[in-house]
Amino acid sequence: MQYLADWLEQENDDIHYRAWLVAKPKAWLLIAHGLAEHSERYERFAQYFNQQNINVLAWDHIGHGEHCEQLGHLDGPFTQMSERIQFILELRESIAPNLKTFLLGHSMGSYIALDYCIRNNPSIDGLILSGSGYNTKPMILAATLINKTLCKIKGKTAKSEFFDELTFSAFNKPFKPNRSAFDWLSSKTEEVDLYLQDPLCGFIPTNGMWSGLLSCLSSLDNQVQNHHFHFPILLQQGEFCCNAHLKGGVDRLKTSLSKQNNQFESLTYPNARHEIFNDVSAQDAMSDLFNWIGNQL
Repeated sequence: MQYLADWLEQENDDIHYRAWLVAKPKAWLLIAHGLAEHSERYERFAQYFNQQNINVLAWDHIGHGEHCEQLGHLDGPFTQMSERIQFILELRESIAPNLKTFLLGHSMGSYIALDYCIRNNPSIDGLILSGSGYNTKPMILAATLINKTLCKIKGKTAKSEFFDELTFSAFNKPFKPNRSAFDWLSSKTEEVDLYLQDPLCGFIPTNGMWSGLLSCLSSLDNQVQNHHFHFPILLQQGEFCCNAHLKGGVDRLKTSLSKQNNQFESLTYPNARHEIFNDVSAQDAMSDLFNWIGNQL
């Protein structure tokens, strides 16, 4: 197995990526990570798939990872993050061409993946959405109006304490009494501790980051409802995933996917929370994903 950590240099956008490669790969698995984390966290996950002869490639989003200009900040439109997938696809082809390719988006990464796929119809062979789902349109509209006000008053580069309380802090409430601020991530305390000890995780995103994310979410539901994906989709979420089950988020996503008769499967893991690959469900979730990929090969 070979490990690469390098830069993909593009005009006005240098992308830091990590690749876990095998000698005789039979497929690619590309990973779009979630909000307030980074690509290196997927090393254990990548090693599992390397053992199954699958190459894994992950990259850091804007405002994430050790090399970003400002942790948690997005200065431009959300499409800046989703368009990076095109460069990642080109990189994949330059390393090991002509392999079936699967795109995994976790949490915010699922919105990045959906946004890119809807606008570009990429030549991939499957899409996996982990810990995904979205809120009602009125809630997203209200949040957007509040965000615009915060951007005017405090500026886009200011950390958004308000949205941190509305999201991460709210996600933690069902798990009281809380041991930490991120109990909602996993039922395994050792996994939560690893997240807490990582200086590149758990930061408070800026008003600018929330502005981009909310602009994506405001139109995503209609876009999914009106789009036919030419590849199968797998939804994976924990039974107690606050993001997937918040006000029926994953059910809303499944309903939207059904509108155009999209081929999708949904798997929910008992007792697991938001990060199914770092919870009691890890082995089952990775095994299910590998079997699902195998059915497409």
